Amino acid sequence: MERTTVISPAEIEKQLNKKVDVIKVKTFTEQQCITRELMLIKIKYNKNNRREIMELCEIMKAQIVDMSKHFMMIQICDEPEKIKLMINMLQTISIVEVARTGTLALCKCSENDESR
Repeated sequence: MERTTVISPAEIEKQLNKKVDVIKVKTFTEQQCITRELMLIKIKYNKNNRREIMELCEIMKAQIVDMSKHFMMIQICDEPEKIKLMINMLQTISIVEVARTGTLALCKCSENDESR
């Protein structure tokens, strides 16, 4: 079984329900769910901005997952707004490549979870 999360207007829900492979479509508001997005971003750095990048990663709770003499790959998993902020903060540095998952979501935990 595969789960696909789509953040979209309500009219798309009707179209998804018409698909043969779709078993169930759940709709919930932003207040009802926890959302996350994963991003890997490769940047070109130099000795003058390396410390700034490392500090930004610490503040944004991002991790440096790969590094070479001139390139660095950063991973961040957070709310979509924070992902956008991270990209904006890195705009002054040379961004080489970006890979993003898109938004994932699950309904918040409640005592009624066992009845789902």
